[in-house]
Amino acid sequence: MARVSRKQNKYIPKVQNTAMKIALYVRLSNEDNGGRGKDSIQNQIELLMEFAEQVGQSEISETYIDNGHTGTDFERPEWERMLEDIKNHKVNCVIVKDLSRFARNYLEAGHYIEHVFPFLNVRFIAVTDGFDTLTATPAQLSYLIPLKNIMNENYARDISKKERSAKKVLRKKGCFLGAYAMYGYEKTSDKHVIGVDPEAAVHVKTIFDLCEKGYSDSAIAKYLNERKVLCPARYKYEKGIVKNAKYANTSGWYPQTIAGILTSRVYIGDMVQGARRSKEIKGKKEVVPKSEWDIVSGTHEAIISKEQFDRVQEIRMDRHRQYEKMIQENRRLAG
Repeated sequence: MARVSRKQNKYIPKVQNTAMKIALYVRLSNEDNGGRGKDSIQNQIELLMEFAEQVGQSEISETYIDNGHTGTDFERPEWERMLEDIKNHKVNCVIVKDLSRFARNYLEAGHYIEHVFPFLNVRFIAVTDGFDTLTATPAQLSYLIPLKNIMNENYARDISKKERSAKKVLRKKGCFLGAYAMYGYEKTSDKHVIGVDPEAAVHVKTIFDLCEKGYSDSAIAKYLNERKVLCPARYKYEKGIVKNAKYANTSGWYPQTIAGILTSRVYIGDMVQGARRSKEIKGKKEVVPKSEWDIVSGTHEAIISKEQFDRVQEIRMDRHRQYEKMIQENRRLAG
């Protein structure tokens, strides 16, 4: 008898087509045509609901929507919530529009389809790709799905490169690209322009004034904490700018926060960006040398005059020199 190829016998364990508790999973990244077109959140939901109605003996347990999250990794809040529901047996069937909505990472996508879902006894369906683990053929499992996953990952890398190039051009023009404006400023109707936030700007001026009076970073932080001035993270949370509840318990001002404000040219009207970058679509961000930063002067209203800013930099530099001198003297005496 001829030997049967192990590759041909590759299969995924399948759940039975009974009592399906369906999870509709929808994802849209920030690069997906601004949320418009055939892959919009609404279009995905409508497609999946229509398809789910055709799955016999089933009910839609929940719809999970990751809006604005990349498909290059699985660190997505709704995805993680869905996995918890799967582990708690609230879901045993996951339906997505296509494999690119599921993931754009070849290895991790394959791991879920071939190992995680079968282990958890979960049926997985990618509607427009015509893929269903209940009816998947060996050819689909061995060749088609890995090939599609590779294509999706390469597409993500191409989009990432184009996005970085486009952002570089905008930064050179002085366009603001951050998710949140720095403390003391707020986003305007033009997302690439920031304006002064009067409430926070008062405290920025106080910080610079105190530094000129001889206060250290620690002393300034203590001054603001004693007067119960909300630190930047807590201020953004209270204003509704950030939604994550972890910022509700942010404890207060720290010397590092003060130093960041005192040394930032944004307060004299200059746009400073590109201090950190990521080479790969999932790579960790790395610090960029100052000589390579994108700095454009006069892009927005200043909170601090350049004269005061320069005086503060000199004060801080003198303080640093005195500290270094003291350290060297202590080392000399200890030696």
